[in-house]
Parts: sequence; structure tokens; C-alpha cells
Amino acid sequence: MLETKYFLPETTNKVNKIEIKMDNTALVSWLFLFGSLLFMFDGILENIEAISIHSIIHLSASLLFTIGSILFLPRNKK
Repeated sequence: MLETKYFLPETTNKVNKIEIKMDNTALVSWLFLFGSLLFMFDGILENIEAISIHSIIHLSASLLFTIGSILFLPRNKK
């Protein structure tokens, strides 16, 4: 399986002399979650304007994408 580390190197930032490493999968997961939330917001606005079967399907799909995005976020490793 192709991994994201081949496309983007792990980013390292120094903030107040503390090194922070951001994993690429975490960045991709947060971006996908943000996009899913925008998609869900669009579905809500579409239902406010006019309720139709297409707007209900749009809202349902965006809700499932958002739930999947939340579950796909990487957990903290201890």
C-alpha cells in the first residue's frame, strides 16, 4: 500500500524550544475532516432553502463523511 510519507516529509517545528512533529496522516485527516464539515454545512444550508430528496441525500452523505473523518483521526500514541 502506498503511504503518504513518500510524498511529503514529516514536518518539524520548533515552538518555544519544544520540537513538535506533525505526522502527515494527522494533517491529511484534519484536512479531510474540515472538508467534510464544510460539505455538511452546505447540506444543512440546502435543506434550509428547500427540502427535497436530493437535499436529504446530500445531508445524509455529508453526515456519514464527517463521522468517518472523526473516526479516522489518529489516536495519541503513549
